[in-house]
Amino acid sequence: MSDSTSPHSNEHSMTCMEIWGGNEAFNNAVSVPGIDAWIYSRPHGAGERGGDVHYVSMCGCGEIGRFFLADLSGHGQSASQPAADVRRLMRRYINTLDQTDFVRALNDRMMEWNRQGQFATTLLSTYFAPTKQMLICNAGHPAPLWYRAATREWRWLQPESSGQSVAADNLPVGIVEGTEYIQFAVELKRDDRVLIYSDSLYESRDQSGEQLGRAGLLGLMNELTGLPPDEQAHTLVERIMTHHGSADLEDDLTIMLLHHHGKGQIEQTITDRMRTMGRMLGLLPF
Repeated sequence: MSDSTSPHSNEHSMTCMEIWGGNEAFNNAVSVPGIDAWIYSRPHGAGERGGDVHYVSMCGCGEIGRFFLADLSGHGQSASQPAADVRRLMRRYINTLDQTDFVRALNDRMMEWNRQGQFATTLLSTYFAPTKQMLICNAGHPAPLWYRAATREWRWLQPESSGQSVAADNLPVGIVEGTEYIQFAVELKRDDRVLIYSDSLYESRDQSGEQLGRAGLLGLMNELTGLPPDEQAHTLVERIMTHHGSADLEDDLTIMLLHHHGKGQIEQTITDRMRTMGRMLGLLPF
């Protein structure tokens, strides 16, 4: 990652059966069919790795894009093995639209890590390009924010936003064995945006010790409504650092700003198809 706080210093178009991310410092733009994403992750202190784990994956047919963010209770190297476990699960479920099996498997794995004091809040979002729907499974994580282009306003992305009567979130993974996880779906329209983030984003304190808070974050995002999505992500990070009044926060910071442009399925060349098949058969690495 460069020294700049800009979340769009590099750009990467995902290919089929690809997984990108980890728990390292990260500062990139990533695209999947239907969505461009700006991802910024900054471990606390001078560490190269943090307790925030983020991944993006693309299925074998170019229709399922998945965005994963977890805030682990550990930091630095203590989070590296759970991050590797998450990657293996991302690979196992990369072609599965329903993401609840993924979260249940993650909970089972984190139960083993819980013996070492590990658990995690998790936000898993899966975008299905043919229907332009996004599935959300929230395991104790801060609720995402949803910008609806039709109303030009940010709001909390929770089940009531789509008229569904289910709980807004589930227990964090690694707390209770056998926990069942639920998800809900929203249909994204052209130019809608979704902000996924770790809790340090709104827990940042100014020099008087006052937190930005959920209301402050919502207000800040509505202030930045007129900006293009890449500039909005860049400005958000700058404003948080300015609010905090320091070059470092008290915790790891990760934001994932998703812009829905709605363009369709990825087109693959013959070489792309051969690479995809090789990954699906386990002949090529992810």
